Amino acid sequence: MAERSSQSGFILVASIWLLVVLLLIAGLFGVYVSTQVAEAGKAKARTVESLDWVSTEQTLLYLFSVNGMSRKGLLVKGDVPATLRLDGSEYRGWGDVRFSVNDFGGLVGVNVYNNLHLDQLLRSFEVSESGRRKLLDGLYDYVDMDDLIRLNGYEGLGSNNAEFAPTNDLLKTIEELENVVGWQAFLNSYPGFRASDWLSTNWRSRLNLNTIPSSLFSRVLPIDEEEARRLIKARNEEPFKNMDSVDSLLRHRVGLIDDYYTFIPTGDVRFRVYSAKSHKVSTFVVLYTPMSVRWPWVIDYRYQSENRTNRQTSSRDVAREYFERKSNSAG
Repeated sequence: MAERSSQSGFILVASIWLLVVLLLIAGLFGVYVSTQVAEAGKAKARTVESLDWVSTEQTLLYLFSVNGMSRKGLLVKGDVPATLRLDGSEYRGWGDVRFSVNDFGGLVGVNVYNNLHLDQLLRSFEVSESGRRKLLDGLYDYVDMDDLIRLNGYEGLGSNNAEFAPTNDLLKTIEELENVVGWQAFLNSYPGFRASDWLSTNWRSRLNLNTIPSSLFSRVLPIDEEEARRLIKARNEEPFKNMDSVDSLLRHRVGLIDDYYTFIPTGDVRFRVYSAKSHKVSTFVVLYTPMSVRWPWVIDYRYQSENRTNRQTSSRDVAREYFERKSNSAG
């Protein structure tokens, strides 16, 4: 009896241990399955986001190639025509993707010689005249193809500044500004200077007052904040035709020289695409000219950067609405 009782006890203990092992295996398997399901969900979300991202970019390229631009912006055709502004206003793309579009003419170009607008922008940050001269001379030396010695340019610094040696070529991206002598220190000292939002690699000297970002108005024009708000409101209702229409709204002459301003888009466009859930921003510049053999556009350059701002969008879904209207009318 004692031996049989001992055997029964052993079987009971073994059964308990077996159950414990099975429970552990089941628990580990459950954790593994949960982890795999979570990873699969993340992978699916990334795939959907990538598809939405590509769809938004391709939709924009298509819309800009088949629709015309006017002083108002891109005129999107359809049963309910829409206008896509070129002043950096933000819109919804596909899914959680957002985008903005800037006419190059509405941004301050850094490849401009005798850069009146960039000088005025630096002045709005209370940069001294000598400080502005150093920054501008360094920039001129960086992009020009001569060895002219300017007072504050690179050629006047001697050969011990190889770190900031000029390329003697136009800047390709705004990020390249940090390679220009003096500019990296300036950008670090003035975090409110929104180089990526306000500047472009444009080489034209004229600034488009119909596509200039709202935040740039009072910084590059000799007007105050109240006058800037008045101009922005009026521009949103009816784009400016000429300098007289600007002066009439302000009820006084601003004193701007017509040669430095324009009111028509250039045809060179900067797109910014980002996701509300992502930390990256894709920036690419498109030239809508017959330079390409296969497409009616040329992508001048493209790069990705970190999304440092928590952007809020009034998000009119122009791109997607266009295709929804087309599919509904076809049905």
